[in-house]
Amino acid sequence: MPNFFFAHIDDLSASWGATFSYLALLSAAYVWVMRNNISHYGRERRRLRQRYEPRPLPPETGRALAALRRHILRQNYLAAAALVPLGVFLLFSEITGFDEKGIRQLLRVE
Repeated sequence: MPNFFFAHIDDLSASWGATFSYLALLSAAYVWVMRNNISHYGRERRRLRQRYEPRPLPPETGRALAALRRHILRQNYLAAAALVPLGVFLLFSEITGFDEKGIRQLLRVE
């Protein structure tokens, strides 16, 4: 997040408010990318099946389509995985009742 967002913010909870609004925009982008990936695969599959109908797909075309599917699945897994640490961090943030140490206080018992 660019530092100029925090230039006028003094306390930590207010800075998290600015961060959450920025992250909300990013989460919408992640969801859009994942949906777009899935629809892209569907469009390509339909286009290729229509092109080769009634014959089966040639082997190289089938392999390319399978590779596209694997690529899209990997992208979507990475996009979803990128949101997991954020969710864990937000779950144990100061806003939910922990002090400014946040999640660190759960990982160290004194």
